[in-house]
Amino acid sequence: TSKTCYSICCISWHDIIYGINTMEILRDIKFNDFGDIEISNKDIKLIHNKTEIIRQNAVDRIRSAKYDYPLYNSFGADLASLIGRKTSNTLEDIAVSNITNSLTEDGFLDGNSVEVIALIKNQSMVIKVSIATLLSGFTSTQINITATINMISGIINVY
Repeated sequence: TSKTCYSICCISWHDIIYGINTMEILRDIKFNDFGDIEISNKDIKLIHNKTEIIRQNAVDRIRSAKYDYPLYNSFGADLASLIGRKTSNTLEDIAVSNITNSLTEDGFLDGNSVEVIALIKNQSMVIKVSIATLLSGFTSTQINITATINMISGIINVY
């Protein structure tokens, strides 16, 4: 079985988690809500829960712009590129497409496990992302992520 290791996150490509190509993730570095590495007792804090690892990686991809990660250009949803554009249903569709692509294009998540809905109201866009997971074939979990974009001020929140 081939294994690919990125940092401390090891992946075995033969073991698929219901539409999630994150496979055998053992641990990941914990980031806070601002994207900074968390430190505890003078050491980098780690997370070991697969659902939390998937959620953290999805939030990072939604927050990021295209090419934020030079080796992984497809990671970013590039929501900042939508700021200042005329609000319309087309803009909602672009946001949905950008987020879906950032989560599925490289096989991180299966398209069937991701649902993205965007709604523009009063110069703000609210985006709801739902990720269905079935870890180890037994436990079903829904990961919910919300993003908001103020189309005038440019403030983007992902939580």
